[in-house]
Amino acid sequence: MYNLSKAIPVTDYIMPRERLFTLLQSYEQKRVVFLTAGNGYGKTALLTSFFQKHPCLASWITLTQPICSFDELRALLPPLSTGKEGWIVIDQSENVQLDASNLDDLILWIEQLPPAATIVFSGRTQPIGLPISRWKMQRIAIAIDKAELAFTKEEAAELFHSHYQFTITNYADKRLLEDMEGWPAGLALFHEAMAKKTSGTFSSRTDLYQYVANEIIADLPDDVRTFLLHASLFRDLDEIVLSSYQPNWPVQEYIQAIGHTHLMFSPNQTNVYRLNELFRKFFYQMAEQEWGKNEIKKRHHQLAKLYRDHYRFLEALSQAVAAGEDELVIAIIMEMTERYEPSSFLQVLDGYLEQVSPSVHLAEISLFLFRCIPTSLLGQLIEPLRSIIDRCEVENSPAYGELCHRLATIYFFQGELQQALEFSTISLTFSMKQQDERMIALNLSKLAKIHRFFGNHEQSVSYTRQALAKADLFGFQHTQMHTLWNAAELSMDEGDLEKARRFAEQAIQLSTQCDKASIVYPMCTMSRYYRKQSNLQEALHWANLAIDHANRYSIQSDQGWSRSAAARCYAELGEIEKAQDLMKQAVHLFLENRHFHAYYLRKLKAISSSSRLPNRDEKTGKLKIRLFGPFSIEIDGKPIRFRRQTSLRILLLLVSNYERRWSKEELIGLLSPDEPEEAASNQFYVALSILRKQLEPGLKKGRDSKFIVYQDSLYSFQLEEAEVDMKTLKELMAKPYSKETAAKAIELYQNGLLPEYPYEDWLSDNRTIVQEQFMKTLQAWSAQCEEVGKFEEAANMIKTILTLEPYDERFHLQYVQLLIKSKQPGKSRKAANQAIELFENELGITVRPQFELLFSDDKLQYSS
Repeated sequence: MYNLSKAIPVTDYIMPRERLFTLLQSYEQKRVVFLTAGNGYGKTALLTSFFQKHPCLASWITLTQPICSFDELRALLPPLSTGKEGWIVIDQSENVQLDASNLDDLILWIEQLPPAATIVFSGRTQPIGLPISRWKMQRIAIAIDKAELAFTKEEAAELFHSHYQFTITNYADKRLLEDMEGWPAGLALFHEAMAKKTSGTFSSRTDLYQYVANEIIADLPDDVRTFLLHASLFRDLDEIVLSSYQPNWPVQEYIQAIGHTHLMFSPNQTNVYRLNELFRKFFYQMAEQEWGKNEIKKRHHQLAKLYRDHYRFLEALSQAVAAGEDELVIAIIMEMTERYEPSSFLQVLDGYLEQVSPSVHLAEISLFLFRCIPTSLLGQLIEPLRSIIDRCEVENSPAYGELCHRLATIYFFQGELQQALEFSTISLTFSMKQQDERMIALNLSKLAKIHRFFGNHEQSVSYTRQALAKADLFGFQHTQMHTLWNAAELSMDEGDLEKARRFAEQAIQLSTQCDKASIVYPMCTMSRYYRKQSNLQEALHWANLAIDHANRYSIQSDQGWSRSAAARCYAELGEIEKAQDLMKQAVHLFLENRHFHAYYLRKLKAISSSSRLPNRDEKTGKLKIRLFGPFSIEIDGKPIRFRRQTSLRILLLLVSNYERRWSKEELIGLLSPDEPEEAASNQFYVALSILRKQLEPGLKKGRDSKFIVYQDSLYSFQLEEAEVDMKTLKELMAKPYSKETAAKAIELYQNGLLPEYPYEDWLSDNRTIVQEQFMKTLQAWSAQCEEVGKFEEAANMIKTILTLEPYDERFHLQYVQLLIKSKQPGKSRKAANQAIELFENELGITVRPQFELLFSDDKLQYSS
């Protein structure tokens, strides 16, 4: 069927395209116009707006099925006037499919058209066999393709400003608009989504992607669709690399199969096809959903090695970064350092990596990436990078903030902290104007570190809290990890060791997921934590772990940092020669970092001038408190008996909640709720005074207590100089399963928290919380054992849970099932019988059928 009309088709108004109008009218003797582009490139909209301004349309024919003869085509066309200007539009002209004889007739007919007539072929592809190049030379043909139809930046700005009355300020939206590369339908959809959206950016909406799915790929064969998913991993669809990646692929056939979709593909300067960035991200997201992120990383790893084998190191670097293969990243950077001039690394800084892989955000990985590049080489990039930044500032480019951050990072690793502070501040200000949350979080984190190194504690704490809030909210893992490490060091400076430990452990956990090389830094914080606890062997253990890890990646700053941590351990152990040797290595490794070179020189002098570094946390009078099983408290092995129960209850409340601080009013409200306010307050102060003196007999002033601390009008118990079994239990529960760890935890827990005080309201909630944490840990350990076939050990974990929760049917079933798996038929039958009897006799519940299901081979004969 064919649609014939003299009316202009109804279409959404975009805006007059004066640049293209001029092109359409450029040759007076023209006979034919070829308008060729994929779906959504505004062919119909262009012609509509043109005919609205120049009413010369004679006929509009839409071909909905193939035309195979010239006579058939000619019969559809109206008579042509010899005097009055008349244009005939043949829409969906890819359906003109003529053989050689009919093609000759069409060519002759076009060349003999009257001067006032113009034929427009509008479609996804040009009719095959027409002498378009010759006609263009003769100035009787005009060809407009995807490149001309695309909106320029100026046209897009005019469209949004004049027609949509809409201003784009959000950074992510600006970037997405750039990804569209002037695609007219995309601009219209973008405006529609922006007008509707209430939160997030357009990239989180489905409007545009739904269009792509429906209009572009719905009819593609499955193998071509799969090809597109793989193609999203590449920047350029280089046939040589693609053939190495998938040797059995008919690559050329795939590209031809989707070649009509011009808006998705375009050749670069070397005639290699490239996916439009917008659609590349669409297919990449589709691949992530269908394959999973782990599989995507494996593919990137494969491509990184493939590009490296082809000596294409920039592509290899980007693929390795996307794969999260830190060691490979470092190896590639070392190869690039040997082969290239420093100026080549400007491509790394100027957004090239993000172009190669849609999953790479240099904003997140910059701290790792710039640590890998030798400091001497980074220094040579400063001047050319500053020139680029100056140009971006003049042009008000969205890249200005990112480039300032990258320059700040270079200064940071050179130890030029004042310059790093200056450009981080500029980048933060620009990022906030652009509403670029990722860059805001990253700059806040960088400023937090800089202020800590400057000794500006309060400013560092403020920036750290702001950075963590952003990183936690949006899931920026790299920023989370580095900010948590900074928070751990700040907490250590404040003397809050347990908070520091928690932050450091969280940073270690995150580092294994996003920046494996950086795990060195929280490892060193753990070493510092144990030094503060005077557990020097454990401190040295963590420092050596950090050294081994740093050596694995061969990053100079990481090697220097870890060696300095070990040097401090040896200094406090009195092994001065080892300490001096390691600190000398740190000084050398930071030779090109002005700040830390001077810092470690001072540390080296301190070691050399002292036989042993002073330990501010030297302990005297070891306090040991046992809260699980029978309560006990002793100092230096001697038990303490309390003369006043109120003193003991204050101690128990503070110690069992050692991770928080209390106001006086909270403590009185919990311990003496029925006493008059004045009497309760007096009793509290007396009991507190007695408690402090019993714990520290030589104490002159209560506020000098090293155990019961009063700070900011709040009371807390400090564990730095005390051994408390609750803390030990929590540390054990935080570890992965081992038979020894589990045995220690079970032995420690015994009958729960302070079983001698079953009716204290202030203990009940905490007792329940601890028991739930203990049971969850046992469940997790049991699962770990079951996963590796240690069924008997897994069953022992569940058996311990049953001593705490004997009436939970789930655990009885799980226990019996694990005994069956451990090949203990007698024991499993006995446990099942005991459970059935328990539930029937004590609860009146029948559970026999559930247990029968567990015994599939040998049916259980239950005793009555």
